Amino acid sequence: MPRSVYRIDDHTMMAEKRAEWTAFSKGCSLAAPFCHPGVWMSWLEAFAEYEPVIFELRDGSGLLALLPFYLEGTTLRPATGPHIDYQDIAAVSDEAAVELLVAVIQDAAGRGLMLTFDKVAEHSRLRVAIGDARVAELASVQRRYWSLCPSALVEVHGPGRFLASLSSNRRRDYTVASRRIKEAFPDHVVEHRFGSEIDSALLHEAAQLHRENQYRREGESVFSDSRFTGFLEKQAAADAPVLLSMIRARPGGEPMAFNLGYFAEDTYFYYITSYDGAFVSLSPGKRLFIETLSYCADRVEHGRLRYDLLSGEENYKSRWATTFYEVERIQVIPKRLCNLPRVAAYSALYTLKSAKNRLLKWKAGGERVAGLQHEPPVLAR
Repeated sequence: MPRSVYRIDDHTMMAEKRAEWTAFSKGCSLAAPFCHPGVWMSWLEAFAEYEPVIFELRDGSGLLALLPFYLEGTTLRPATGPHIDYQDIAAVSDEAAVELLVAVIQDAAGRGLMLTFDKVAEHSRLRVAIGDARVAELASVQRRYWSLCPSALVEVHGPGRFLASLSSNRRRDYTVASRRIKEAFPDHVVEHRFGSEIDSALLHEAAQLHRENQYRREGESVFSDSRFTGFLEKQAAADAPVLLSMIRARPGGEPMAFNLGYFAEDTYFYYITSYDGAFVSLSPGKRLFIETLSYCADRVEHGRLRYDLLSGEENYKSRWATTFYEVERIQVIPKRLCNLPRVAAYSALYTLKSAKNRLLKWKAGGERVAGLQHEPPVLAR
């Protein structure tokens, strides 16, 4: 059956295809739940000033591969921009993924564009496609190391027994934090809301907490841009697998801490978190993290919970992890004479930045992560 590639660059057409794209992606092996259309379509809707550019590979039986971008100047970037840790390509096979990516590069070459993949997980199907020889024939592929994603796999021995799977030090941390919070706030509550259970009021509470406590970190709060809250609201409305957890001093009171992640296929992805600095001595963030993992552990199907702490250099991540996988930044520049200066510039820049990153112990797998093992590909896929 002949195959065809289609380019969708209109919000109306995108909306018409939502149901088909969602159903198709559910049957694909994607690197993470935030790579599904319910998430990247929500981002394109919330950040509507960007032109969506979605590529499909189809044959007579329907969709074979799907790759979402948005256009920024002369660059195609994966949909969800800087707000999600990485993107993937939905495809029925590696071969279909490569075929679509080759067509995308050919289309980009004809339009004077390049492809920038800000973050690509090493075990993703997108990473496999980019590494194919057919892509190298058409484009210069410049890559550099970006970050580690620490992770762990925990055996779960039944509902309510997650704490038993933790080390004695972790159980002690939980016990101490629980005792302190209970003594200070006997009526405190822990809440978990999943998918469409998350309403705008909860997200705005989380946003306010994050903004007010960003002073402990570099840069502005991601919630400083109201469109980001809208992005999360649209995900919840689309019933994306978003999990929002909060701990409050009392029912209906202001949150002491929150974390927001994605939970699907027995894996919890730890995405955004914050806590009220006024309660730092009570360790509400540490308590809530363990409560969230316990909530997920009670809902796994195969007796094992994998948790993924995603990109970031926070020291606590390495202490909670046993394995890791890497994320790369990749430039795909079509081979055209006019692109030679661009290729030379990125080649020099990426060589220098890769060397710099490898010198950093956290990013190089050095002293801080000496005990971590490379995660087997089957777990990250």
